[in-house]
Amino acid sequence: MLNERLFYVSLSGMEGSSSQSRDFLITKLFGCAANGGEYFNSFITHSAEGGVVPRPEIKAYAALKNRPACEYHNYKPLGVSFCFENSILKAAHVYNGTHGFSVYKGDLPLGLRLNMKGQDIVRILGEPDDKMGGGRGGPISLAYKDKGMQINFIGSNWEDRDNEVDSITIHEPVET
Repeated sequence: MLNERLFYVSLSGMEGSSSQSRDFLITKLFGCAANGGEYFNSFITHSAEGGVVPRPEIKAYAALKNRPACEYHNYKPLGVSFCFENSILKAAHVYNGTHGFSVYKGDLPLGLRLNMKGQDIVRILGEPDDKMGGGRGGPISLAYKDKGMQINFIGSNWEDRDNEVDSITIHEPVET
Protein backbone atom coordinates (compact mmCIF):
# COMPACT_ATOMS: atom_id res chain seq x y z
CA MET A 1 0.00 0.00 0.00
CA LEU A 2 1.26 3.47 -0.82
CA ASN A 3 2.24 5.79 1.96
CA GLU A 4 0.26 8.80 0.77
CA ARG A 5 1.86 10.99 3.43
CA LEU A 6 5.12 10.79 1.47
CA PHE A 7 3.49 12.36 -1.57
CA TYR A 8 1.62 15.28 -0.04
CA VAL A 9 1.44 18.19 -2.42
CA SER A 10 -0.19 21.38 -1.29
CA LEU A 11 -1.05 23.79 -4.05
CA SER A 12 -3.05 26.18 -1.87
CA GLY A 13 -0.01 28.39 -1.34
CA MET A 14 1.18 28.29 -4.91
CA GLU A 15 1.79 31.53 -6.68
CA GLY A 16 -1.04 32.12 -9.10
CA SER A 17 -3.46 29.79 -7.35
CA SER A 18 -6.94 30.97 -6.51
CA SER A 19 -8.41 31.29 -3.03
CA GLN A 20 -10.49 28.24 -3.93
CA SER A 21 -7.38 26.04 -4.23
CA ARG A 22 -7.39 22.83 -2.29
CA ASP A 23 -4.81 20.36 -1.12
CA PHE A 24 -3.81 17.49 -3.39
CA LEU A 25 -2.17 14.15 -2.83
CA ILE A 26 0.01 13.45 -5.83
CA THR A 27 -0.53 9.71 -5.34
CA LYS A 28 -4.11 10.26 -6.43
CA LEU A 29 -2.70 11.14 -9.84
CA PHE A 30 -0.95 7.78 -10.18
CA GLY A 31 -3.21 5.40 -12.01
CA CYS A 32 -5.03 8.20 -13.86
CA ALA A 33 -5.65 7.60 -17.54
CA ALA A 34 -3.73 9.55 -20.17
CA ASN A 35 -6.94 11.26 -21.25
CA GLY A 36 -7.12 12.84 -17.82
CA GLY A 37 -10.00 12.64 -15.45
CA GLU A 38 -11.62 15.00 -13.02
CA TYR A 39 -8.88 14.92 -10.37
CA PHE A 40 -6.03 15.10 -12.88
CA ASN A 41 -7.67 17.99 -14.73
CA SER A 42 -8.30 19.81 -11.43
CA PHE A 43 -4.65 19.34 -10.47
CA ILE A 44 -3.50 20.89 -13.76
CA THR A 45 -6.04 23.72 -13.55
CA HIS A 46 -5.02 24.62 -10.00
CA SER A 47 -1.34 24.45 -10.94
CA ALA A 48 -1.75 26.89 -13.84
CA GLU A 49 -0.91 30.52 -13.16
CA GLY A 50 -3.78 32.86 -13.76
CA GLY A 51 -6.01 29.89 -14.55
CA VAL A 52 -4.56 29.58 -18.06
CA VAL A 53 -4.12 25.86 -18.63
CA PRO A 54 -1.39 25.07 -21.15
CA ARG A 55 -1.86 22.28 -23.67
CA PRO A 56 0.62 19.51 -23.04
CA GLU A 57 3.35 18.71 -25.51
CA ILE A 58 2.95 14.95 -26.01
CA LYS A 59 5.86 12.70 -26.96
CA ALA A 60 5.61 8.94 -27.43
CA TYR A 61 8.49 6.50 -27.04
CA ALA A 62 8.65 2.88 -28.20
CA ALA A 63 9.14 0.03 -25.77
CA LEU A 64 12.70 -0.86 -24.79
CA LYS A 65 14.13 -4.20 -23.76
CA ASN A 66 13.08 -3.90 -20.11
CA ARG A 67 10.55 -1.07 -20.31
CA PRO A 68 7.08 -0.70 -21.86
CA ALA A 69 6.21 1.98 -24.37
CA CYS A 70 5.47 5.30 -22.74
CA GLU A 71 3.99 8.67 -23.51
CA TYR A 72 5.06 11.92 -21.86
CA HIS A 73 2.67 14.83 -21.37
CA ASN A 74 4.94 17.83 -20.89
CA TYR A 75 3.47 20.91 -19.24
CA LYS A 76 6.56 23.09 -19.66
CA PRO A 77 5.03 26.32 -18.27
CA LEU A 78 4.08 24.38 -15.10
CA GLY A 79 7.50 22.73 -14.74
CA VAL A 80 6.07 19.21 -14.78
CA SER A 81 5.97 16.21 -17.08
CA PHE A 82 3.80 13.14 -16.63
CA CYS A 83 4.87 9.70 -17.83
CA PHE A 84 2.13 7.31 -18.91
CA GLU A 85 2.77 3.60 -19.52
CA ASN A 86 -0.04 1.71 -21.22
CA SER A 87 -2.08 4.94 -20.88
CA ILE A 88 -1.76 4.93 -17.06
CA LEU A 89 0.18 7.60 -15.11
CA LYS A 90 3.31 6.04 -13.62
CA ALA A 91 5.59 9.00 -12.81
CA ALA A 92 5.72 12.77 -12.47
CA HIS A 93 8.91 14.69 -13.26
CA VAL A 94 9.26 18.15 -11.73
CA TYR A 95 11.88 20.54 -13.05
CA ASN A 96 14.05 23.31 -11.63
CA GLY A 97 13.84 25.56 -14.69
CA THR A 98 15.87 23.16 -16.83
CA HIS A 99 15.35 21.34 -20.14
CA GLY A 100 12.98 24.04 -21.40
CA PHE A 101 10.63 23.68 -18.40
CA SER A 102 9.73 26.44 -15.97
CA VAL A 103 10.47 25.95 -12.28
CA TYR A 104 7.84 23.71 -10.67
CA LYS A 105 6.11 25.74 -7.95
CA GLY A 106 4.20 23.06 -6.07
CA ASP A 107 5.29 21.52 -2.81
CA LEU A 108 7.38 18.36 -2.93
CA PRO A 109 7.22 15.24 -0.78
CA LEU A 110 9.18 14.91 2.46
CA GLY A 111 9.85 18.66 2.68
CA LEU A 112 12.17 18.67 -0.32
CA ARG A 113 12.64 21.83 -2.37
CA LEU A 114 14.10 22.23 -5.84
CA ASN A 115 16.61 24.80 -4.56
CA MET A 116 18.28 22.28 -2.23
CA LYS A 117 21.83 21.08 -2.71
CA GLY A 118 23.01 17.47 -2.75
CA GLN A 119 24.11 17.55 0.88
CA ASP A 120 20.65 18.80 1.93
CA ILE A 121 18.93 15.93 0.13
CA VAL A 122 21.11 13.28 1.80
CA ARG A 123 20.69 14.96 5.20
CA ILE A 124 16.89 14.72 4.87
CA LEU A 125 16.48 11.38 3.06
CA GLY A 126 19.61 9.54 4.19
CA GLU A 127 21.79 7.41 1.96
CA PRO A 128 20.09 6.45 -1.33
CA ASP A 129 19.21 2.95 -2.52
CA ASP A 130 21.18 3.56 -5.70
CA LYS A 131 23.57 6.11 -7.21
CA MET A 132 23.90 6.72 -10.95
CA GLY A 133 26.07 8.82 -13.24
CA GLY A 134 29.11 10.81 -12.31
CA GLY A 135 32.29 11.63 -14.20
CA ARG A 136 31.96 10.66 -17.84
CA GLY A 137 28.68 8.94 -16.96
CA GLY A 138 27.07 12.37 -16.89
CA PRO A 139 25.13 14.14 -14.16
CA ILE A 140 24.60 12.24 -10.92
CA SER A 141 21.29 10.89 -9.64
CA LEU A 142 20.18 9.45 -6.31
CA ALA A 143 17.41 6.84 -6.20
CA TYR A 144 15.17 6.36 -3.17
CA LYS A 145 13.03 3.50 -4.45
CA ASP A 146 11.23 2.90 -1.15
CA LYS A 147 10.25 6.59 -1.07
CA GLY A 148 9.30 6.69 -4.75
CA MET A 149 11.83 9.35 -5.72
CA GLN A 150 14.83 9.92 -7.92
CA ILE A 151 16.76 13.16 -7.51
CA ASN A 152 18.71 14.26 -10.61
CA PHE A 153 21.47 16.81 -10.24
CA ILE A 154 23.08 19.25 -12.67
CA GLY A 155 26.70 18.32 -12.01
CA SER A 156 28.60 15.06 -12.44
CA ASN A 157 31.04 15.34 -9.52
CA TRP A 158 30.19 13.09 -6.55
CA GLU A 159 32.40 15.23 -4.29
CA ASP A 160 30.40 18.42 -4.99
CA ARG A 161 28.22 18.73 -1.89
CA ASP A 162 26.65 21.89 -3.36
CA ASN A 163 25.48 20.18 -6.55
CA GLU A 164 22.13 21.68 -7.57
CA VAL A 165 18.93 19.75 -8.26
CA ASP A 166 18.05 19.53 -11.95
CA SER A 167 14.79 17.60 -11.58
CA ILE A 168 12.97 15.15 -9.32
CA THR A 169 11.04 12.11 -10.45
CA ILE A 170 8.18 11.03 -8.21
CA HIS A 171 6.70 7.56 -8.66
CA GLU A 172 4.99 4.88 -6.65
CA PRO A 173 7.36 3.46 -4.01
CA VAL A 174 9.08 0.20 -4.86
CA GLU A 175 9.61 -2.29 -2.06
CA THR A 176 13.29 -3.13 -1.78
